[in-house]
Amino acid sequence: MPLIPIGLGWLIGIWAILTFALSSTLLLIALIVPIAGIILWRDAPRARLAWFALLAALLGGWRAVAAQPVFDANSLVTYNDLGVVTVTGVVDDYPDRRDTFVNLRVRVETLSLPDSDPIPVAGVALVRADGLAGYRYGDRLEVTGQLQSPPEFSTFNYRDYLASRGIHSIIDRPRIDLIARDQGSSILAGLYELKDRAHETIAAILPEPQAALLTGILLGDESSIPQSVKDDFRVTGTSHIIAISGNIVMKSDPHCS
Repeated sequence: MPLIPIGLGWLIGIWAILTFALSSTLLLIALIVPIAGIILWRDAPRARLAWFALLAALLGGWRAVAAQPVFDANSLVTYNDLGVVTVTGVVDDYPDRRDTFVNLRVRVETLSLPDSDPIPVAGVALVRADGLAGYRYGDRLEVTGQLQSPPEFSTFNYRDYLASRGIHSIIDRPRIDLIARDQGSSILAGLYELKDRAHETIAAILPEPQAALLTGILLGDESSIPQSVKDDFRVTGTSHIIAISGNIVMKSDPHCS
């Protein structure tokens, strides 16, 4: 089928870019070759398919290059591991609540070092806050703490795990001041409020751990499922049932336990 060589070409292009680090400019220039081949060999089905596969490889490589993050002086990650900073930003995702803390995905807008004025920056920080704090999506926060690069563990690369989600900085147990509420999308805020109500309804109807399990399956929030239940699902090879959201909890991940 035509989709198979085209799909393989796309994957090979991504692999080649990640392996050999070619530039996007070179790839755009190289696109002329398969496009010309498709035109010249339009009456030869097999040759035309080969040119389409080559075109898919170049497009896949260009997409891989475009997806790579570019950091500069205005990037939050540039200020990792420099000590205590103060950042302001908005919580742009549903808070990930755990037993004793909550993980907040904060889209940072400004940053200031000690004794310096705030400067505009761009980036996302994972902020680990007190679990009793009632922070929610759309809150604008002022966060003061150690801005750090995510660690790498022997059994789990936490840095790559967060990087795949667009997060390259963490702030653990900072001082947080709430500046304003409802600074995000009203549509997302409404959906998250509906999710909270569904969570409360399930908790009122079912006992534990059944309520936590149903919450994980229906709402994609497995944070309240007891570790013993997670272990049982892991042993039986059915962990995917409670990992619909794709947010699989790793024991070696200190921010997700």
